[in-house]
Amino acid sequence: RNQGRIIKWIAECPERRQLVSFDFTSDSGATHNIRTSGWTLLLYAAEDYGWAKADTLPPEGVDAGEWDGGYASNEGQYVTKAAALDLAMAFERLLADPNRAERVRATEARMDQEIAFLLKRDYGIEQPPRTDAHVYPISEPDLQEFIAFCRKGGFRIE
Repeated sequence: RNQGRIIKWIAECPERRQLVSFDFTSDSGATHNIRTSGWTLLLYAAEDYGWAKADTLPPEGVDAGEWDGGYASNEGQYVTKAAALDLAMAFERLLADPNRAERVRATEARMDQEIAFLLKRDYGIEQPPRTDAHVYPISEPDLQEFIAFCRKGGFRIE
């Protein structure tokens, strides 16, 4: 629903990448926040580390038949307890990998290529190559904090 508009909005002005954020609220009441480019890269990396993405449940007021089950927007969708635990385990595997820096850089390059393809195909926007160097979208202590957050149960993405 919203993902394409968000990607287009960011592509039109790459500095916006730092403006959009994702707020997470756990069933336990705990909260966490990640900026947009970091969240997208974390989702790609989680898949690379064995996360079997399960659909999110729709936001309140949205019919299940109208919901795409995605994670990449911040519309109030719900990540189940099982999916949150799977995310935590994938991030634990990432942290345990001695080659994680190279692997995350390769994941980020693949992600950027896929986003560039979608922007060109869907909106006719040529995405210039990224000139800033990234290694992690989030520090190791912050990722450990997010792992602990995911282990607390299901959560909403807002």
